[in-house]
Amino acid sequence: MGKIKRLLDEQEYLMDFVTEQELQQEYEEFKKSNAYADKINDELELHRVKYSDAEIDNAIKYAFESIHLPIEEIGKDVYQKLWRQHFYEILSY
Repeated sequence: MGKIKRLLDEQEYLMDFVTEQELQQEYEEFKKSNAYADKINDELELHRVKYSDAEIDNAIKYAFESIHLPIEEIGKDVYQKLWRQHFYEILSY
């Protein structure tokens, strides 16, 4: 019984090893493909600076100046939505 278990364990190990090799090979092929280059470019685009510090500072200032009600009166969720709306409104000018 121990011999069979050992053989099954070895077979499972070899199957895992082959699967790992196949995955590594597929990954290497993917890295050479256009899809990989597109994925990298998309990720880089997500992290590219879109606004200057001055634009962000102005948007924050405008957002706070635009809301005249205290947070206690309108609630945190509504205040957050209003603030976000005004913030992005000034950035899109």
